[in-house]
Amino acid sequence: MRLPSPLHRLLEELGNLLRGQIEGLKQQSVEAIRLEYLELENAFLTLVLGSAVGMPLMPLGLSMELLPLVREELAVMERRHRLGGDTLAEFFGSLGGEW
Repeated sequence: MRLPSPLHRLLEELGNLLRGQIEGLKQQSVEAIRLEYLELENAFLTLVLGSAVGMPLMPLGLSMELLPLVREELAVMERRHRLGGDTLAEFFGSLGGEW
């Protein structure tokens, strides 16, 4: 049985509206999870590297055990330190390779 044209179109539009709402909620959820991940990563780095900047938050032994987990972040910090605030060098460094 085919619904009358205006009613059929109204139901299709309502379906499109609901699909759009669901997609928007998914995107907001992903963004919220990404922001939460970044916040947790910052907290983790503060715990592990806090003693390096004068914030004794955890025992040194525990920091040493967790240090391998932040190898990538340490490489980024070392690269930024080596470049010394040279924005152009930092840009080309982010492209990969040694310039």
